[in-house]
Amino acid sequence: MIKEFALDPTLLLHWAKSTRDYHEFFREYGRGTPRLISSFPKKKFSKLRSYLMEKSDCLENESAKLRYIEMVQALADGLVCRSCEASVTNDWYDLVQIENQLNPFDAILSSHKINLDSAVSLDDMYDSVLWNLPFQLNIKRTQKEFLNHLDSFVKTTKEYLVFVDAFCYQSRAIDIIAKLINKLEQRKSKEVIPKVLIFYRENQNSKNVHYVKENILAKIKPELEIDLIVSELQPSAGQDAFHNRYILNDCGGILLPYGFDLSDEDCETDEAIILSEENYNKRWGQFVDNLSFNLVNQA
Repeated sequence: MIKEFALDPTLLLHWAKSTRDYHEFFREYGRGTPRLISSFPKKKFSKLRSYLMEKSDCLENESAKLRYIEMVQALADGLVCRSCEASVTNDWYDLVQIENQLNPFDAILSSHKINLDSAVSLDDMYDSVLWNLPFQLNIKRTQKEFLNHLDSFVKTTKEYLVFVDAFCYQSRAIDIIAKLINKLEQRKSKEVIPKVLIFYRENQNSKNVHYVKENILAKIKPELEIDLIVSELQPSAGQDAFHNRYILNDCGGILLPYGFDLSDEDCETDEAIILSEENYNKRWGQFVDNLSFNLVNQA
């Protein structure tokens, strides 16, 4: 649902020359969209920014240069960091095919055609199912559907993977959350041990945080290192309601109204909706940056 795109640097130069393409870039790529840009051929934004800014001399028009700088800066939000560091002296087309063999991209967007199933050229972009990704889906409430649609998103996690669900202490929720956490083994960046944060709401039936944590850890692959924190919360008067369910990471977020307590019935469905950047920032602030609910218990 949310995919990692390797982006040919010459496309940014091309888009900077057009006001229309410049605005489309902000609308169609990055946090709040289904298309996240990869840091390839660098590990992190600072090095990618330097790599891309060296190419700005190709633009003679000052307005185009300013648009290019703004697009490069915008990559910082929702950038999928990769554990790779390729030489800038090598051809991008050669490098991207080598990297794709080692750790495949969901899609490669390039100026010219590349003979790979995951590659989309600028000319073919709007007709490609690889590029035409939905902002929301109707999905079956089964483990198979959840793992299929959330797989690529979880793999974009760098430092944080966050589960928000008032009732995710239920056994079926614990099971699917553990399976999604196990997907972190295949994440694109492995520079840090990821923090996995789980939040649920206190009520008369809620389970103890230690019970929830132990049951999740029992289902995690032993070779996978994570820092797991389980929190039981209680909103009070004057605070926002704790109702909707989310999965968030460093790059973006998805709203799942019915949450993680799956029925595994083919007849039952839920919506998976990509959070806009504004809504993502609000939820990230509430649960990660500055917890906005009363903390009852934590393990």
